Amino acid sequence: MMGPNYSASEPVYIQAAPEKPRGFFTNVLHAVFNPWYRLTAPPQAEPGASFEQREVVRRGRLASTIMFALGFILLALVGPIGVFGPNHQILFVALGILVLIAICAPLNQRGHVTAVGLIISLSVNLGIFSSILRSPGGLAPETIAIFDMLVFSEVFVVSLLPVNWVIPDALLNIIFSYVVLTYWPRTPLLNQMMHGGGYFTIVSRPIQIHLIVSVVLYLWVASATRAIQRADRAEEIAKLQHDIAAQEHAIADEKRVLDTSIQDIMAVHSAASNGNLAARVPLQEGATLWPVAVSLNNLLSRLQRLQNSEVELQRLVPRLQRAAQIDHEYKRLQAAVMQLADIIHDSDEGLKPIQASNNGTPADTIVMELLGKYVLSLPFRLKEPVINAIQQERTQVPQQDFPS
Repeated sequence: MMGPNYSASEPVYIQAAPEKPRGFFTNVLHAVFNPWYRLTAPPQAEPGASFEQREVVRRGRLASTIMFALGFILLALVGPIGVFGPNHQILFVALGILVLIAICAPLNQRGHVTAVGLIISLSVNLGIFSSILRSPGGLAPETIAIFDMLVFSEVFVVSLLPVNWVIPDALLNIIFSYVVLTYWPRTPLLNQMMHGGGYFTIVSRPIQIHLIVSVVLYLWVASATRAIQRADRAEEIAKLQHDIAAQEHAIADEKRVLDTSIQDIMAVHSAASNGNLAARVPLQEGATLWPVAVSLNNLLSRLQRLQNSEVELQRLVPRLQRAAQIDHEYKRLQAAVMQLADIIHDSDEGLKPIQASNNGTPADTIVMELLGKYVLSLPFRLKEPVINAIQQERTQVPQQDFPS
């Protein structure tokens, strides 16, 4: 049988005491009786079973032990007496009781302990009654000792049945002893012994034995039953106290873990409030606040991604502004170039000097170079007369009007 398992975190005050090692004799008894109990005794009561259920199991195991001992006695002692003694009826009684034991064993295993107790007690009583009544030649002096064996039935009754049942069994044995010793045929030797005062001595002996034994057994078993009930209640109280202590210890552990988890969450919350969005709650899956930690960690991850995106955006803002400025300058330059192209086209169409104003773009350099000049896109044979005409006009107009 294995000892109890101890938890390393379980306080000593709620741990059950380890079982003491059994001695050699106890181990031998367990090796002998455990297979017998598995075949003939009801199974052990479940934890939390009532006193009545455990009492049935206790009486069932006791009935199994009694059947084992009774069978051994019948085979080892009573059987040889029936074979080699003058009263062979004892042998048949022993065989009949063995058959009843074989019948009672499966009944006892199924929990019919009261029926088994009745069968065993009645079989012992009837067996002894039969041995006494069928003594050859009538009652003899050696038959008187058999009356004393009737106390066995009372022992079995008080052990296997409710304690109150021992009283009617003792009365039955007393009445049987009185009637048989008084009216049943007797041998001449027993008649001689019972002559005069011997009758009272012989008849009162079994009566006294049954009265004393039944009263002592009743008081002893009743007291033992009350002691077992008290022990059972004490065991239930001790188990309840152990369960309460274990529950309190579990609650304390859970509270400690919960406090630690709350502190971790608060520390991460404080770090995030101070700008450290990389902080995470280090809780393991299955913890009480695990869903809260997961939600907080997911929120911090999203905030961290947003922060990284914002930093990247801040880095891109100057470049975007520069690109916008370049685009603006490009559009101004494009407009200036298009305007200059229109002026050049007009100059080419009208043979007029180029007249353009500065617009603050790089095209101003080209404007300054082209200012006051003509654009002639005619073929050479047509261009020469025009040029000559222009030169003549220049010679006639003052130089300041058309600077070259």
